[in-house]
Amino acid sequence: MDLLPVEIKVDIEGDATGAMSALGASQRPLTTRRIWFAEDRDGVARGAVPLLDSGVIVRFRTGGGPDELVVKLRPCTRDQLVGRFSAAFDAEPLTYKIEGDWTRNGRVLAASLAHRHPPTWRSTWRPGRSPACASWRRRCA
Repeated sequence: MDLLPVEIKVDIEGDATGAMSALGASQRPLTTRRIWFAEDRDGVARGAVPLLDSGVIVRFRTGGGPDELVVKLRPCTRDQLVGRFSAAFDAEPLTYKIEGDWTRNGRVLAASLAHRHPPTWRSTWRPGRSPACASWRRRCA
């Protein structure tokens, strides 16, 4: 049997404190994170998410520790994971993992490559702007 790590993520809208208490986690401090997903602007303008529909997730997350950029392939098959990418590895500052993800359609295999770095990006970003504006020092409206 191929056992993979298990991670449970829950999106809570509304009373986060009450939800944490109901989950028995009220003694832990809450972490606030900001998360952005990369997607094709023209597709989104048409109501489509072509990267996500193709099984590619590009996510930037900040808050609660180091900033993190993740590229994830979900769903994928073992046959798609070749060479170095056929097994999990750490090569600071990169972490590659293969895991089972539960989605609304059931359990699928996922592979992700994460790059973590100090949270210096937050000091250059202003609310209402794209993270790309801060990280690449571009002029953005």
